Amino acid sequence: MIKEKKIMDQIKDMRKVLSEAGSMVNFKEEMNNISDEITKFKEEADKCHNELKELQKVNRKSFRDYIINSKKVNKLKKEQREAFNNFVKYKNEFVDVGNTLKEKLIASGEKVPEQKKKKQKKSKRNDDIRKTQEEFIDNARIIEENVKRVEQKLKDKKKLTTQDIIAMQGKEENSN
Repeated sequence: MIKEKKIMDQIKDMRKVLSEAGSMVNFKEEMNNISDEITKFKEEADKCHNELKELQKVNRKSFRDYIINSKKVNKLKKEQREAFNNFVKYKNEFVDVGNTLKEKLIASGEKVPEQKKKKQKKSKRNDDIRKTQEEFIDNARIIEENVKRVEQKLKDKKKLTTQDIIAMQGKEENSN
């Protein structure tokens, strides 16, 4: 019986180890699954890293172009500032020479040429005249259209309104 008892104890121990081993099998499967997921994430990260490298190569060229163009723009701005400063300098010199000339002409007793202000006034006057002429032509055209409309009403034997009669009077005033 003692042998039997020892064997039974051994069987119990083995069952206990077996039941613990079952949870170890599950643990191993879980570890394999986690390892597979880690591998997938690592591959995806490598793929994204490679894409990022490619984008950097492409953008590096664009960035270089941007830097080159930016330097050109800055150089052109500097040239523009210099040209403007020269323009202002020469303009001031021109005004000074003009003033000196005017003073010398006055001192010598000659008449100083008039400025362009008169031309601007004439130009403005001409624009006003042109505008008035265009308004007159437009009004004449409107009167003529109204007269034709009234004449058509007369031909069609339709009733005339007060405005129609006034339009006909406008025709008489124009023709006289």
